[in-house]
Amino acid sequence: MTPEVLMILLIASLFLLVGLALIALTSYQAYRRGYNPIVWGIAAILALNPIFLLVVLAVAPHRSRVRLRDQFAAELDAKLGGRTPSARGSVTAAVDAKAPTATARPQPGPLDGRPADLSVTRSMDSRPKDGSS
Repeated sequence: MTPEVLMILLIASLFLLVGLALIALTSYQAYRRGYNPIVWGIAAILALNPIFLLVVLAVAPHRSRVRLRDQFAAELDAKLGGRTPSARGSVTAAVDAKAPTATARPQPGPLDGRPADLSVTRSMDSRPKDGSS
């Protein structure tokens, strides 16, 4: 074999190894997220860009976390289903006006009745007359 053919085979095998590494990486990420790694590996072979599938896997939810959410929701429904509604549940609680969270009191405005807008430029004619001029 000539050196040119050997170089072509070396470069082709390098590209093949990189492609197989990307396919294996896609399968491993699918496995870690709870998806079938064989299906995702085949998809990485068929989709000519396995990096795109890595992005899709990054956006896809973890199957184990989805199962945990469903389990916690079922447990919460079971706990809430066992409770009886209390008699005070429909009664509105009174709010203490002196509590520090009750801040709906009107704030004091400016003393002279004008708005305290400092962005307005006033001319010399509108300044108050004090009689000394």
